Amino acid sequence: MRIKSQWLLPSLLTTAWLLAAPMAHAQTGPKVWVAQSLQRVGPSDAPGSATQAQLWAARGEYESFQIVVRAPAGGLSNVNVSVSDLQGPAGQTISKKSYLLYRERYVYVSQSSPDWGGQNRPKGAAWYPDALIPFTDPSTGLPLSGAPLVAVPFSLSAGQNQPIWVDILVPRTATAGNYTGSYTVTSSQGSFTGQIVLTVWNFTLPLQPTLKSSFLFWQAGNIQSQQELLRHKLSPKATSPTDQSALISQYGLSSSSLPFWSGADIGSCTMSPAPSVAQFQAAATTQKPGLYLYDYSADEIGHCTNLYDGSGRGTCTRRELGT
Repeated sequence: MRIKSQWLLPSLLTTAWLLAAPMAHAQTGPKVWVAQSLQRVGPSDAPGSATQAQLWAARGEYESFQIVVRAPAGGLSNVNVSVSDLQGPAGQTISKKSYLLYRERYVYVSQSSPDWGGQNRPKGAAWYPDALIPFTDPSTGLPLSGAPLVAVPFSLSAGQNQPIWVDILVPRTATAGNYTGSYTVTSSQGSFTGQIVLTVWNFTLPLQPTLKSSFLFWQAGNIQSQQELLRHKLSPKATSPTDQSALISQYGLSSSSLPFWSGADIGSCTMSPAPSVAQFQAAATTQKPGLYLYDYSADEIGHCTNLYDGSGRGTCTRRELGT
């Protein structure tokens, strides 16, 4: 019996070690991968394998990608994300101040869009990453405080994903070539660092976009909201003439609406008389020279058959076209 017990004890110890080994090596830190800007990552989608962000952009162009953080079995706490400067040819540097980071907030969509067939079909009711919570104030670069939603740090339940949206604006003075840097995800349970590779093409986008747009963000009445739209080549509906010089030189403002509103919208099919030519001319003189001027006078009046003749030609053509 003594001989059997001498062999039995090492065998039991070996078995116990083999059973404990996977537990000792189980992942306790974040699982991290990168995704392209147009990929929607669900809350519990399977992890990807790519950890290097590969980007291509012109000078003066924004390029984007996503860093996705997944929590292990024990969850994650105190999670944060940071990026480094990008080092390029001949000692050139693109500062980390050129980045804007956002935590993507999942929103539950209870009813999907109509399914008209084809290749781009709706995915149905689910949680989708939609709202972007900024890490810092885009205008000042300072951390945000006192907001109802805070980007970082955050906690993450076991098996759940949290995408981080990353914008980088290539400086208009950047030398063409390849730039490299890194991103780092930290948490109380561990950290991960991946690589960013940016190829800057040898041309510069114009500051003012060729495409004329009017983004009807009704609450964008302050200068910060208008700057954010213009950073991404979207024009706010209207801007104050006192702000237009700076918005033109720094952000490429190219158009603005005149302040004439007819009163016709989805809830009213009554349109007030059109302003006179003199009124249009007077309003135009208050705007900075060179801006494309128009008048947004009605909204969602497709059901107002008394305002058009059915052929698509408005009966208030002059007012709708503006100056």
